[in-house]
Amino acid sequence: MIKWEEVSICKTDNPPSLIHVADPPPVPPKMGYKQWYLANLNGSLLLVGRIREYHVPVYGYETFSFVAYKLEREESKLSDVESLGDKMLFLGWNCSHSVSALDFNKCKGDCIYFTDDNLMVCADFIWEGHDFGVFDFHGGNVRRLGLPL
Repeated sequence: MIKWEEVSICKTDNPPSLIHVADPPPVPPKMGYKQWYLANLNGSLLLVGRIREYHVPVYGYETFSFVAYKLEREESKLSDVESLGDKMLFLGWNCSHSVSALDFNKCKGDCIYFTDDNLMVCADFIWEGHDFGVFDFHGGNVRRLGLPL
């Protein structure tokens, strides 16, 4: 049985199989709504959790933090990631990408750049498309790039 937020590998052999890799990360349930992304960082698989708060006045929701875990395959566990080093991680709708800030002279490493991927198709809500910004791992804060909250 597959549990939510569990990391598994699906093999397409004949017959197909599912291999359990790691249990869900240790994120307290009262941290708000969590959305998960898979990302590659220096050849390591990361599970990145975006933590949003809903019922924020005016726009309905906002991202206020991220958590990241590295998959340790040998030990079948997830370990905390406290820094991305010189890397920038870009997260958005069905996409993740990491690059070195050293290759871009006006960009800051150790940050997650994120877009608002909580869009409702065929809906016209005032709060759509505002929740994007930069999360700084070093300071643990979010700098808004969308509409002001």
